[in-house]
Amino acid sequence: MDSASRVLILQDLQSEDIIRRRNAYFDLVRFESGAGAILLTYVDPLAHTHIAVGSSGYRDSVVDYITRDLLLHDKAARQALRDESTIYDWDNLPGYRASAPALLHFGPEGFNNGVTMPLTVKGQIVGTCNLSTDRAAWPALTAPMLTALRPVLADMVERARQSRSLGLTPRELEILRMVKRGLTDTQIASELFLSPRTVSTHMENARGKLSSTTRTRAVIVATDLGLI
Repeated sequence: MDSASRVLILQDLQSEDIIRRRNAYFDLVRFESGAGAILLTYVDPLAHTHIAVGSSGYRDSVVDYITRDLLLHDKAARQALRDESTIYDWDNLPGYRASAPALLHFGPEGFNNGVTMPLTVKGQIVGTCNLSTDRAAWPALTAPMLTALRPVLADMVERARQSRSLGLTPRELEILRMVKRGLTDTQIASELFLSPRTVSTHMENARGKLSSTTRTRAVIVATDLGLI
C-alpha cells in the first residue's frame, strides 16, 4: 500500500460516517494482511442467526453461504467461535484443507486460506470477522493485528445490531450524526444533496424509532446507545 493510500485510510478512520469508517477498517485489514475478502456479521439474539454487516471481496453467494451455513453448522467454524484465545485459520484446523467448505466453496473462489474470529462484548459473542486470502499462509502480523482490532470490530457490529434492531437506516443515522454536529435541516440537505423536506422526513422517522419527541432527544438517545 502506497503512502497516499495510507493517508486516505487514516483520514477515513476518523470519519463520522459509520459506513466510510467501516470501509476504511476493511481496507486496513485487507492491505495489511493480504486478505482478498472480509465479512463482518452480527448475531441476531432472537433468531440466533448471523446477519452481514458489511463485506468486501466476497461474492453475494459466498456471503450467503458463510452467514447461513458455515457459521451455523460447520464444526470447524463453530470451534473457532468458541475459542477467543486463538485466531483460527485453515492451518490450525486439522484436515480443513480437505473439507467441503475449503474444496467446494472457498477454493473455487480462488481462496487458499481463511480466518473466522469471534467478536465479543462483555464476554458474549456479538458477531464475527471472516477473512479469506489467495495465499497459502497469512503474514505473521495478521493474528496480532486482528487481536488489536477485535474490540473496534466488535463495537462496530454491536452498533449495527442495535441500529437494525430499532429499524434505523444508514441515512437516518447519518442525519442524526449531522444534527449532533449542530447542522440545520437546510445545511444537512446541502451537504447530502437532498431537499430540506426529505431531511425532515428522515429525522421524523428516526425520532419515531427512537421514541423521541424532539430531534435533540433523538440525538441523546442515539448517542447513549452508541449509535452515533
